[in-house]
Amino acid sequence: MLVREFHDRQRGQGRQDAGRDAEPTAGVIDSQSINADAVVGVDSRDWSARRAR
Repeated sequence: MLVREFHDRQRGQGRQDAGRDAEPTAGVIDSQSINADAVVGVDSRDWSARRAR
C-alpha cells in the first residue's frame, strides 16, 4: 500500500506541475489493447490479430 500511495502522490504532483488538477477526471481505454473473447473468430478480430497469422 505504501508504494501505491507514493505513486498517487507523485502522479498528482506531476499533474499539478503541468497546470492540471491533481486528480484525473476521465480515462481512455484503447480497444486494440483488449483481447477478443475466445468465441470470436480470428478473421473478425482487430488488425493486430490479422497480422499475427
